[in-house]
Formats: sequence, structure tokens, C-alpha cells
Amino acid sequence: MRRFKKGLSLLSIVAMTLSVFSGVMSSATTVKAGAKVSNPRIAEDGTVTWDKITFGSYPQDAEFEAEPIKWRILDIDDDGNAFLLADEALDYKPYNISYTTKTWETCTLRSWLNGTDNYAADKKSFIDVAFTEEEKNAIIETYVVNNDNLSYGTSGGNNTYDKIYLLSIEEASKKEYGFDTTFSEKNDARLANPTDYACINGAHSPSDDNYDGVYWLLRSPGNEGNCAAYVGYNGEGDDSGNNVHRDFTVRPVLHVNLSSSYVTQAGTVTSDGVISINKGSDEYEKPRISNSGITTWDCVYFGKYKQKAKFIKQPIEWRVLSVNGNDAFLVADKGLDCKPYNRTRTSVTWETCTLRSWLNGIGEHETDKESFIKSAFTVDEKKAIMETNVVNDNNTSYDTVGGNNTTDKIFLLSMAEMSKKEYGFRTELKKESKTREVKDTDYACLKGSERSDFTYGFGCRYWWLRSPGRRDDYAMYVNASGSGADSGINVDYDRLAIRPALHVNLASSDVKYAGTVSANMASEFEIERAARKVDEMIIAIGLVTKDSKDKIDVARNSYNALADEAKEKVEQLALLDAAEKTYADLIKENGDSNNQSINTDNAGGNEQQQTTIHQTMSTQQIITPAPAPQTVATPAKVKKVIIRNKKKGSFTVSWKKLTGVSGYEVQYASNKKFTKGKKSVTVSKASFTKKNLKKGSKFFVRVRAYNEGSDKKKIYGAWSAVKNVKIKK
Repeated sequence: MRRFKKGLSLLSIVAMTLSVFSGVMSSATTVKAGAKVSNPRIAEDGTVTWDKITFGSYPQDAEFEAEPIKWRILDIDDDGNAFLLADEALDYKPYNISYTTKTWETCTLRSWLNGTDNYAADKKSFIDVAFTEEEKNAIIETYVVNNDNLSYGTSGGNNTYDKIYLLSIEEASKKEYGFDTTFSEKNDARLANPTDYACINGAHSPSDDNYDGVYWLLRSPGNEGNCAAYVGYNGEGDDSGNNVHRDFTVRPVLHVNLSSSYVTQAGTVTSDGVISINKGSDEYEKPRISNSGITTWDCVYFGKYKQKAKFIKQPIEWRVLSVNGNDAFLVADKGLDCKPYNRTRTSVTWETCTLRSWLNGIGEHETDKESFIKSAFTVDEKKAIMETNVVNDNNTSYDTVGGNNTTDKIFLLSMAEMSKKEYGFRTELKKESKTREVKDTDYACLKGSERSDFTYGFGCRYWWLRSPGRRDDYAMYVNASGSGADSGINVDYDRLAIRPALHVNLASSDVKYAGTVSANMASEFEIERAARKVDEMIIAIGLVTKDSKDKIDVARNSYNALADEAKEKVEQLALLDAAEKTYADLIKENGDSNNQSINTDNAGGNEQQQTTIHQTMSTQQIITPAPAPQTVATPAKVKKVIIRNKKKGSFTVSWKKLTGVSGYEVQYASNKKFTKGKKSVTVSKASFTKKNLKKGSKFFVRVRAYNEGSDKKKIYGAWSAVKNVKIKK
């Protein structure tokens, strides 16, 4: 499988830094709907703001609904208890969030499946999302045997008690369960298809990759303690495994009694893909293997989980790159689809590539109703699109020929256009820039667009430019970090997103104003993910020893590089502080003979942080344990915030009172990003009034709770939603 090399710096992305531009001002033009749109504006702090309009419709977002999970029956005992395997791969997760030695007992995937440890309180674990309380009670807790890897002798760790777990190497090669007994052989019975939900979380569609199935994880160890075994694309097992922190699809297993009222019939499925009609609940059978080697499993429905995507056409949002009278130059706000620059790898230019013909509905796509222009626009909307003389310059770095200029209604941006200050972009093409970072629609993601790990560009995507690369069978693209790759990639690569550009007549009644978008900070979702990444790094420090410096430094540097909004959401900061102190004391006071430690591996979400500090003079001599630092619970998020301008020159903000907290911090500013005129005040009750304010001024307000320990150090909860108020009185 072809993948991009991710050479981006974690810190450079997490920092959410910006290029600094000088201001660009422009006159405004009124669209038909009445709003005014302008050229991009660049503030003194480097923030770029584009106006947006909606024009045309195209399949974009996925509406995921929880659907019943279908399970294959692997075994039925005399009491009617069934051993079930998910019929499809339901999600896409790593065996463990960090690269370290792990067994099934200690890995984070086990915690996520069962809602334990770090997932005990957040209700985002698999068991909490997939099952009601009654259904959870119907799942039978199982004694899970975790054997060593027979081929490599790697330890499987302690046996466990689980409600939900993964198959082992032995179970995935057990004839009684319908599998081929030779684990390393290709086996249709071990093939797995992913749900759409798993695909959008990063799993690749088998049809896109020309494979029969997807990789899915087993609980058994690989050839080393930091590797886990898995089943490959074609149903072949790999007992050497892969790194525990690499994402794979997940097929949970569990035990439930078939007589439970929460289990319903779901027919049968065979290893060659044939699905039958339902059968009665009293007719369930164990797996059967025919003389031709086809396995048949009975299936049941139990629990619900996000699976299928329903795509509907939605209005396309476009960024306004320039305005000249009624002529607006637009680029799609998101990547709308995923296709190769050209269907085959050959010498090609923008004039001759298949992506141009698909966008414009010409050439081989002239009668194609699924071409972009025919799918996205009505007849009247197509008339509003202006034909543009598209200049196809050579690649200035490699002198690759750009080909003839073209006349197009729809096209892609060029290397020169993506470096144009007037359009709001950073002028240095090869430099990282948020002005060029792009998200894709869910539709493009499921079509296969190349996903950046959230550590790199916060889920931004790679997208095509029309300019040639370093060879005549290469085309340029933009990285997830917003840097342009003028060397390009082979034109038949099918993982890059498409971000169309066009000129439209703003006087058209089909063009509507859609607000603004700026390139100065990440979305709330991205900020949350960045904070969780740092939390994971802190937890991964584990037991602090003299060898922990690298892990501690990575966690601290990653935290320092976060934007203020993300720092406020890091929940394990106190644990990082404690780890640093323990390490410093260990080096300063104990030298090489002692070992003072703090264990961060048991820290859990919003639960009280659990730390263990001990000292040993040697393996024979134990000193009385040092007292553990006081632990303070992280408060819940403040909700139901209300803000009003009741009296002259003041606002009052109130919120739902939280029990068991020390107080609240109220923060207000004159902009939503809390970068202008930011002030903070602490209060003990669930309300606050700010007086002596100027009429006509506007304020943005957020609130968070805190708890305070005996050392007076505050532990903060998450910020509330931001509310705003205008002083009208």
C-alpha cells in the first residue's frame, strides 16, 4: 500500500503557528442575496480571513447512525451461551496508544473495549457506546487465556477477565470456529470487511486497494513485546505482528446467552459472502465447513454501533480568493472528492489529464452524468460559471513542461496561485502554512483521501494542484501541513483530494453568502484531539526511572507547543509535573544507587490521578514509602451558561452550579479567540457581573470550574461553550 512519508514536525503542527503577512484590503461586492464579499484580509497578527459563498450541491457529509451489530456465532455451549465475533470490522484503533512493550492485559485497546482505566469515566468506550446498561449486563464476563507466541516465545502476559476482547492466534486458526488451522495461510473464513465508520476513521476500503479484506488485530503478541499479531488483507495470519501503536481495524468478540431478549436473529453468512434469510432463535448452529471449504456461520444482532454512512447532496462552500466586479474567483473550502490526476501513469499535462475532463464533463466524461460539473450544478448554475483562460506554467524548480493553456469552467489551483499573497496564501510554497491546510468532506474521506495522523496537521488532507511535478508523469500537491510539494507524485496516485476552483458571476441568484473562514486556529474538535494526544504522551511515561527523560521531554515539549486553547484541555498536566519532579529528585538526590519512581500508567481521564511513589536503596533494602502527593479530582465541564445585558453598562453571566468544586474561573475577551482584551476572574458562586462597560461593545465569555488542593494548586475542568453578549444598554 502506497503511503506518504510523514516528515512533519509534531511541534510545528501542534503549535498552530502562522505566517505573518502584511494587510490586504479590498472593496466589497454585493451578491444577489444581499451580503457583501471581499478579497481576503490579512491582519497584523497573520490571521487570514476569506469570505465564503455557497454555490452548487455535492455529496459531502456522512450521517452516521447507530445500527445493530451483526455477530457471527463461533461456538454454542450446552447452556446456550454463544461465543460471538463481529461480522465486520467496526472501528480503527491501535493496540496501544504508545509504542512500548504491552500485553493484552495492559494495552489501551482492552481498556477502550471494556470501558476501564482511562475509559472508565468518559463514556466513549466501545462497551458504553455499543450497549445499553441492560445489554452490558447480558454480556458474560469471560476468563481470557493469553498464551505466549509459540513461534517467537514472546510473553502473552497474565490471563484476564473481560466482557469484550479480541481473538487470539489459536482461536483464529481453530477449525471448530470455521477457520483454517494453518494460521499463515490465506483463508476466506478470516476475511473481514470494514464498516463505513471504520473507513472514515482511517481504515482503507478493500475495493479501493484491490484486496479482499482489511487488516484486523488479534490480542496475541507478535515477535517482540511491542508488536501484536494480526490477520492480513487476504485472511492470512501474521504471528510476527506489527507495532502496537499502529492503527488496525477491530473485530470484537464476546459471550452472550442466545435466549437473552436483547439478541435477535440475523440469518447466516458464508465465507464466500453469501447471506441467507433469518432463521428461528431455536435453530442456531455452530459453524459448518462444506466439502469445498466454505464456512457458514449463523448470525445474531446484539447492540448498536455507528456503521453505515448516508450521503446526501449539500451546498458547496467556496472561499473567495478575489473579487473583480461581479467576477469572483473561488476555491472549494474543503476537499470534495478523491481521484487520481490521471487514470494511468503516463506523460500528461493539465490539458490532457482525466481529472480535467471529469471536472468539466468533457472528453471521455462528456456523457458521464457523474462528472463533477454535471453532478454538482444545475443547468442554470452552470451558466453562472465563467469560462477561464487557465495558464499552465512550467515547473520552475524542475523545468517540467506545463503544457498548453486551456479554457475551463472548473480547474485546480496552480503552484503560482497557491503562493499568491493577494489570495491570502503564504508566498513561500514549500513552507508549512495554515492558509493552505485543508479538511476533506466525509465523502472524500470514504473515497480514500490520504489522511494525516492527527499529530500531523490535525487531520488535514493532501490535495492536488494542476502544475506538473519533477517528471512529466508527476503532478504537484499540497501536504497536510500546507506546504507545497513541487516534486509532485505519480499522476495515477489515488489518495489525493480534489479542491476545485472556478470563476462565478456574483449577480447570479444561485450564489449565496456563507460567512467567513479564517486560518488562524484549529476547530474545537482539533483542539480536543491535540490535548488528548498530549494526555496520551503523559500517561505513556509510565513508571519514572532514570531512563524516562526522553518520554518526559517529549510530553513537556508537546504540551508547551500547544495553543492556549488546547493547553487548557490537557487533563494530565499535574501528572506530568509530578513526573518531572520525581525525575529531578531521582537524579539530584539518589544518584545511581537509588530509584524513586512515579507511575503515570494508571492515570485515568477525569478520575483522580493515581500515583505511586516509592524508594528503594537496593533490591534487598526497602525504605518507608514517601507520602504520595495529594490528588485532586478534575471538575466536570461547566454547562448551561447564560449571559445577559440586564442593566446599564454591564453583563451578568450565570451557569449550572457544580457540586464539590472549589470555585470557578470566568474569562472574557473582545474576540471569540480570546486573544484581545482577555481578562480572568475567580468566583465562588455560579454567577458573575461585569460593570462599567461601554455601550455597543461586545464580549465573549467562557467559564470553567477548579478544585484546589492543600498546596493551593488549582486543577481546572474543561471550558464551557463560549457565549457572547452585546452591551445595548
